[in-house]
Amino acid sequence: MDDRCQGERPGSEGFTLVELMTVVLIIAILIAIAIPTFFGARDRAADREAQSLDRDALVAGKVVFTDSDTYVGITTADLQQAETELKFVAAATPALARLKQVSVASGNTGGQSYLLAVTGASSGRCFAALALSNSPTAYQELTLPTCSASGFDPTVGPWLDSWP
Repeated sequence: MDDRCQGERPGSEGFTLVELMTVVLIIAILIAIAIPTFFGARDRAADREAQSLDRDALVAGKVVFTDSDTYVGITTADLQQAETELKFVAAATPALARLKQVSVASGNTGGQSYLLAVTGASSGRCFAALALSNSPTAYQELTLPTCSASGFDPTVGPWLDSWP
């Protein structure tokens, strides 16, 4: 008589413990590689969202600028009227990209008027875009506890041609 258990088909030995552990180890290695990549991609997407909101805010500011040829005196209400998809908040108010908020400030510096738009990403970084009346747009990134336009100084650099 055969040693096999009753009901077992010939040739169905199954997997050994070593084979199962090898598969589990391979899956664990793939997960260990994928998780940091996922979080990095999520942070980059959050950063791009904040940068995009700042650019949109400056476009709204340039629309308002064309009426008076200056950024001085532009209010959050003026910007809100030009761009209804964003929520513009005062310079001292922190702005969060996930809430579609942009903190704005305007004024004069170095003989030019300016509009400053600042938004915080969920990655913890703050992004600022600075529109000057007679110069190209400049960009800055900082890590601040709260992201608001009052945390950025348009006269203090480094202001760059693009975000890093």
